[in-house]
Amino acid sequence: MRTLQPFRLAGRALTGAWKGTRFIIGPWPWLILIYLHDETDDAVYIVAAHDGRSSSAATSAR
Repeated sequence: MRTLQPFRLAGRALTGAWKGTRFIIGPWPWLILIYLHDETDDAVYIVAAHDGRSSSAATSAR
């Protein structure tokens, strides 16, 4: 989360059903945090946390 304070768009943008959100990995290497940057509020909101080891994770190849 500290990374997102100065760099709101640090994560890679997602597509498909998750379009408009971005993701970062951490604090554990298997944890995927999906977040949304609201430009109006200049705030970051965590919208989901996924286990990257799961095939249903937002970043899995389908």
